[in-house]
Amino acid sequence: MAQRISRRGSISSLPGTQWLTTFNDLITLLMVFFVLIFAMSSGDMVKIKEFRSAIIRGFGALEKKGVGSVGLIETTRPTIISVQEESADSFPEAVHELVAEIDALPGVDSENTGRGVVIRIEGSILFNSGSATINPDAFSLLQKIGGVISRVPNSVCIEGHTDNVPITTQAFPSNWELSAARAVTIVKFLANRMDVYPRRLSAVGYGESRPVNPNDTPEHRAKNRRVEIVLLKEKGK
Repeated sequence: MAQRISRRGSISSLPGTQWLTTFNDLITLLMVFFVLIFAMSSGDMVKIKEFRSAIIRGFGALEKKGVGSVGLIETTRPTIISVQEESADSFPEAVHELVAEIDALPGVDSENTGRGVVIRIEGSILFNSGSATINPDAFSLLQKIGGVISRVPNSVCIEGHTDNVPITTQAFPSNWELSAARAVTIVKFLANRMDVYPRRLSAVGYGESRPVNPNDTPEHRAKNRRVEIVLLKEKGK
């Protein structure tokens, strides 16, 4: 409390300063309160700071009187997952419409899985037998798919698959090399022709290891020879 010496030697309080004692006690209590909140919190710094802002607005004197605002100890902040990130599998409606349009084409189908949207294309539509060169007739289809991919920021994985018929050529000693080469060819098309950011793209060759049907009939083997373009739920980097 501010004081002054009167002419008669007695000590008296300066007028208008009595409120400082109560004010200082309030500041101290607020600091203790925030320390306790911080100690008991589960790391949700956003909610703590929102509460702090509400207190500051309610007691405008914290900043108006030049005392300074009460701060929080800044530690390594936890990653805050926004609603948008939690709903990363919610692609725009226009993307679903384009996928449905592609799904209606012969030899093409799509599926919404736990990983993301899978666009499955029969290998004969994209490549000749034993080749990893894209058929020119497939360019329009890949351009449509590239248009779908360009509408979302998600990562994209291109997966090549074959049937169980062995292949042994100078270019492809086995189905592993053939399936991987086809996936890489599609990745290059999307990156070079459709300007899809390369860091969003990846290529995988599974060979004959992941069939969708038993390799017991020509029709089933044709279904197993495929390329899957997967729009993953995770966002691209």
